Amino acid sequence: MFARKADDGLASLAGKLDKVVTQNADKKACATVVLLAKKDDVAKKLEEIAKEKKLERVPLTVSKDEAKGPEDYNIPKDTNVMIVVYDKSMEVTQVLTFEKLDDKAIDEAVKAFEKVLATKAGEKDEKK
Repeated sequence: MFARKADDGLASLAGKLDKVVTQNADKKACATVVLLAKKDDVAKKLEEIAKEKKLERVPLTVSKDEAKGPEDYNIPKDTNVMIVVYDKSMEVTQVLTFEKLDDKAIDEAVKAFEKVLATKAGEKDEKK
């Protein structure tokens, strides 16, 4: 996931993705959040989010290319959030873009992630 702001929406999605990744560790699920910003501007906020959401498996990082982002991804300058979903063979299954991470966008992103894992968040917890 690439985002331009470290806000409540990003924190909420990172927390939900961390739970899905943790619950699907056996499937080698993973997710990474990459901020498209200057490290000095967002580092403290990312640390706060990681601590508040108790993130264990989803790293919060900053792009070395700052606002531009990694060249290979061709992230449009006017895109605030871009989520690239891969399957286990590293094929892109979906690219989602959002103006902001509101509840609807967060649900859509989590569902895309669950779909590629063929599971639902909390599924393993319900079986216990």
